[in-house]
Amino acid sequence: MTSDRQDITVTGSNNADMSSSATLCQIGATPYPFASVIPCLQGGTTAYRYLRVTKTDATGLTFAELRVFGPGSRAPQSMLSTTTMVDDTDPSITYDHVTGGGWTAQTYAGLYDNTQHYTTTNGDSLSYSFTGDGIDVVSTMATNRGSFTYAVDGGAAQSGSCYAAVSVNQATCLALTNLGPGTHTLTVTKTGGTYLTLDALRVHS
Repeated sequence: MTSDRQDITVTGSNNADMSSSATLCQIGATPYPFASVIPCLQGGTTAYRYLRVTKTDATGLTFAELRVFGPGSRAPQSMLSTTTMVDDTDPSITYDHVTGGGWTAQTYAGLYDNTQHYTTTNGDSLSYSFTGDGIDVVSTMATNRGSFTYAVDGGAAQSGSCYAAVSVNQATCLALTNLGPGTHTLTVTKTGGTYLTLDALRVHS
């Protein structure tokens, strides 16, 4: 379900009845990535005693954790970074394939922007160049997803997997951090399992 990750408003106030409240952040109609932090950060020095999280449409709301940082403290850099979602249909993603292989574009409800690319052939790969300090591979994790290798900036290949006993859409199969500022290139290559799918890439800068 993606409806519990969209149309959300967070407000702050120093009054228990939430009068004279200020809007700290809003999530619109585009669903926020699964299992992600929604950063509501103030640029000034105003502190609030009360917070209210409001669902602005008629669907449900899933809430896992609230992190509060008081005066003189600072949120981790991972929460201060800018996150950009890159859909699998973005033309800047390069899909390569071995002889007899190939990637297929598919529309599927419940995915990010309801699209994905998939391949069933070992050796097929994708690559993406980005400017930032980290990147996540967003995909479906399931029993018919398997292993892959990944490399950053032409470095040594490392192993990863999208296998899971329970199917989960918009899951993070790979999270790379602390790559250092600048331009990087990520390459992912299918090595096992029935499918390798790409739903989106999440870039942190």
